[in-house]
Amino acid sequence: MARGGAEFVSRTTASTVAFRTGPGETQEPEYFGPTCAAQHCPSGDDPMTARDETNCTGVLAKGGHGVGEPGNLCHVDCSNRGFCDHETGQCKCFQGFYGHNCHYKDALAVQIEI
Repeated sequence: MARGGAEFVSRTTASTVAFRTGPGETQEPEYFGPTCAAQHCPSGDDPMTARDETNCTGVLAKGGHGVGEPGNLCHVDCSNRGFCDHETGQCKCFQGFYGHNCHYKDALAVQIEI
């Protein structure tokens, strides 16, 4: 755990999930679900917004388990620009986006208004 961060542990029937709120830590664990069999996909900032969705500074962790300190990271599956296959942990990017976390926009892609 990073210095100064807090770690909150939630115990479920078959798993232990830690919520990390320190600098450089990601609030969401890589594996999740009742048996920790589901896997998050690579995280990234949404290339179509001005806001950095990966910045969890001041963001309340799931279940109210602490607030992100400066430098804390939110997990954003596939940069909000693809579907996550939670069995493989791999993104399937929407048309016009590419990369392991769908963060890159094809220069020939049509502009999408948000």
